[in-house]
Amino acid sequence: MTAKIRAFIALDLPENVRGTLADLQEQLRQQHLRARWVPVENVHLTLRFLGEIPSGMLPQVAALVGESARGVPAFDLVLQGMGAFPTLGRARVVWAGLGGAISGLAAFKKRLDRELMALDPANFPAERRAFKGHLTLARIKSRPDARTVVNAVTRVSGFAPLAFCADTLVLYESRLTPSGALYTPRGTYRLPRVPAGGA
Repeated sequence: MTAKIRAFIALDLPENVRGTLADLQEQLRQQHLRARWVPVENVHLTLRFLGEIPSGMLPQVAALVGESARGVPAFDLVLQGMGAFPTLGRARVVWAGLGGAISGLAAFKKRLDRELMALDPANFPAERRAFKGHLTLARIKSRPDARTVVNAVTRVSGFAPLAFCADTLVLYESRLTPSGALYTPRGTYRLPRVPAGGA
């Protein structure tokens, strides 16, 4: 039986962004939102969840991600606003939103998706959902009181926007354990920062 590895591709976050996310989680707790909170060290800007892939394919995927990242500049993003999937009234996931270079990020993800599908369409079929850049803060398991969720997110979502640069693309292995997910980098790729006004 072929060994499988659970993997995903994501952009890492600077420490100041993680600090702000921790503050947002604490504010949501103070609004009596009951949820399973994502440890801030595990929050990433996920571009593609690969699922379980044959372990022998990991070097090919790592090489593909590295080649895709070649010449791609870092993404200037803004942490701003909050929301929930599928909707605030039926929330299952509470997230912090992103602004800034989202169109460039979506274009890069689309290219990455095409290259993955060309590599192995069986393991990496086309994604049907449109890309929605977000950072997951919490997952709500039990059926929540909709008013509590709406009130909590509405009160906390007016935080001051935070600009940041996402310049590290990572291929992660994800191992599920009783104490939570453990993420191990299997490929790290630095994206060049373009000076303001530069080409």
